[in-house]
Formats: sequence, structure tokens, C-alpha cells
Amino acid sequence: NDLAQGTPLPKIMNALQVLHGACWEAGVPTVAMTVPPNHGVGRRTAYAKSWRDVNGQIAKWASDVGKTDSPARVVDVEKLVPFGAGERALLWEKDGLHLSPAGSCQL
Repeated sequence: NDLAQGTPLPKIMNALQVLHGACWEAGVPTVAMTVPPNHGVGRRTAYAKSWRDVNGQIAKWASDVGKTDSPARVVDVEKLVPFGAGERALLWEKDGLHLSPAGSCQL
């Protein structure tokens, strides 16, 4: 939702890191997930750029996987649940935003 609303990338990353930090303080390891692909990636150029940028920042932040102040794992959602037509379309709800039950199972 933050990307679609035009929230600046630094604010998105800060919120993500605060959320993970709260988990770490409670002794809970975390997994960072990239923002899933969706219909907006192929339709809106500005949105697609923001989507690529935020996913790049998540990957960069999580590059120290397993170290202090870093997620235990990183999941690239697009690689596991690709967006598109044909067989790929079965992984997504008709709204083009949410995973279908099959997509959730694949993830």
C-alpha cells in the first residue's frame, strides 16, 4: 500500500526495519520478503520504478543475512511466485494484487 500511495522509499525502509527490530528485541528471528509483483508493475512506470527500488533496498539491507540487525533469511517473492498470464495467472487473485490459494501454497 505504501508504494501505491507514493510513500517515500526511506520512510518505507525505516518502517520495515523498525518492525524487524521489534521482533529481534523480543528474541524472534525474522525473514525479509520483497514486495510481490502485481498488476501495477506492468502498468504504471513510476510505480514500477518504486517497486524495483524498494526491492533493491530490501535486498541490500538484508545482504548481511544471519548477522546482528539483519533478517535470518530473505525471500524474493517474484522468483517464487511470478506474475503474469497463463499458468502464472493461477497464482494470483483477479485483482492482480493478492496471491491466490495456489500462490500462497507456492510461496
